[in-house]
Amino acid sequence: MWLERHRAGKGSSSAIAQDGSKHASFARIFQPPFAKFTFALLFVNFFGMFAWWGLFTWMPPYLSLPWNKATRVRRHGHNNSDGSG
Repeated sequence: MWLERHRAGKGSSSAIAQDGSKHASFARIFQPPFAKFTFALLFVNFFGMFAWWGLFTWMPPYLSLPWNKATRVRRHGHNNSDGSG
């Protein structure tokens, strides 16, 4: 691949972990300087998945309502079937 070819051409010693080993541990992403970015991405992922779950749990039942009930819920914030709301 393009990336592997260019990385090998520049010297693979820059790709080796800082401690000289060829394999970096998974715990390394939770240590400085990566910890800030790791937790930021974890929070973004968590809230993104929560929003996805919330939207697609709420949206299909809402879209399957008859048009007059969906309109009443949108305009008044509640769904009274007696027509008083």
